[in-house]
Amino acid sequence: MHAVTYFAPEARTALDGLGFRGFWMGYFAARSAPFGVVPTEVVTAAARTQVASVLCESGLEGKVGATAHCDVDAGGVKLRRTVQVNSVEGLMMNFDVVPVLTKEEVASSLLDEFERQLGRRPDSAQCAGNLEGTAGNTVDCTVVTGSDTASFTLTVTTVSGGSINYSYAPRP
Repeated sequence: MHAVTYFAPEARTALDGLGFRGFWMGYFAARSAPFGVVPTEVVTAAARTQVASVLCESGLEGKVGATAHCDVDAGGVKLRRTVQVNSVEGLMMNFDVVPVLTKEEVASSLLDEFERQLGRRPDSAQCAGNLEGTAGNTVDCTVVTGSDTASFTLTVTTVSGGSINYSYAPRP
């Protein structure tokens, strides 16, 4: 079972696509996600080697649809990921690791986009929540420039290599 779960080409492809470059980064991220919130030393001891930290808000229950929200330190780069169980067969649990933009990252990205398009950066942006990297997911954001305020809905269009691409449209 171990080899099927961690060494399967599908698992490696999914983890590579979510920013876990190279076999070992993905392997340790997948292995440590069910631990929940634990010190790096626990992951290191379990793997018998030094790894980046993976801190999850909860363990990952072995039920289809169960999720765990994790913060990953990948070589000094902080990443937010959601792990979701998509099948359970006997002792084998298959899961997807979905990239997430925090609401602060979404706001910053939206400000950057407006600056590229308009040639000047709006004063601020606030978003209602995080944006999970699944096509069709949405989040509402408000952008402020001077005394003007505009509201937008951002919609995930594609996810590629751990990057979340989105479109935005004014909210009525």
